[in-house]
Amino acid sequence: MKSVTLILVMVLFFMAPFLFAEDVKNAISEMEFFEVFSGTWVNTDYSGMLYWQQKVVFYPDGRWEEYNFITDDQPDHYGKYTMDDMWVDSNGDIWFKFHWQCLVHGSKYFVLGKISNSGTVLEYVYQESRYPTEISPIEGKYNIRYRQ
Repeated sequence: MKSVTLILVMVLFFMAPFLFAEDVKNAISEMEFFEVFSGTWVNTDYSGMLYWQQKVVFYPDGRWEEYNFITDDQPDHYGKYTMDDMWVDSNGDIWFKFHWQCLVHGSKYFVLGKISNSGTVLEYVYQESRYPTEISPIEGKYNIRYRQ
C-alpha cells in the first residue's frame, strides 16, 4: 500500500506543472507589437455591412478606420483605441487586449485579439460589456482578417 501511495505522489509531483500550467505570457515591446499590428487587414468574404466591413486599418497612434468595401477610399466607421495588454504566447502568436470607441456612432467595445506568428492572420472578438475570455464566435462578434 505504501508503494502505491508513493508512486501516486511521485506521479502527481511530476505531472502537476503540466496539469496546472497556463500558456506562458511573454512580454513584447510596444515597438515590436505595432510593427506587426499596424496596417491594413482585409477579408473580402465579408459582406461590407455593419460588423462585417471588408477592410480595417489600425494606426500605432491609437486610431482605427473601417471601410465597408476593400475598394472604398473613405472609412464608414473610425475611432480611437487604447491598448491595455499585449503579449506573445508559447507558439509565437501575438495577443492583445484593447478597448475602442467608434467616433461615428459612439459605441464602445472591449477587444481580445491574436495575430498569427507569421504576422499574416488577425483574429479578434469584441463585446460591449467586458473583455472576451477566448477568441470564438460564442464570445462576441468574431472577425478574421488577413494582412494586405
